[in-house]
Amino acid sequence: ARMPANQWLVDVNSSLNEQMLTSATEKTLKKKNLKPMVVVGSVNADMLVEIGRLPVPGETLSCTGGGSFIPGGKGANQAAAAALLDYPTYFVGQVGDDSHATMLRKALEDSGVRLDYTTTAEGPCGQAVVMLLPTGENSIIIIGGANRAWSSP
Repeated sequence: ARMPANQWLVDVNSSLNEQMLTSATEKTLKKKNLKPMVVVGSVNADMLVEIGRLPVPGETLSCTGGGSFIPGGKGANQAAAAALLDYPTYFVGQVGDDSHATMLRKALEDSGVRLDYTTTAEGPCGQAVVMLLPTGENSIIIIGGANRAWSSP
């Protein structure tokens, strides 16, 4: 079932402000009058494939490395980075109900991201195929999955 995108945003700020801040870092931030960070964005299971060059139309290439799923998504990456810097961070987004959901939730939690406003949508998680060249350049193809499962208000 699709859920309204604004359902999770209506009272996020007020409820976050009411929560007890318990860690030493969070207490320090509270003393500085800083608010927790709320990241609204995508979370994906990224298939990273290392390739020597991009294929031309109709060509099939073998990858030189990679080939496994890793946690990703622009919003999830930003939330994890902030949390790893000990900034209290909440992620607002959706994972699917497939086999990638556990890996994605665990990666965010292990980074210290709070998932109070992260929900599960029916269907697959968002995914991305990341083609990485030896120069560090990349090309990405996304499959929206749960990231696109929000309904209109």
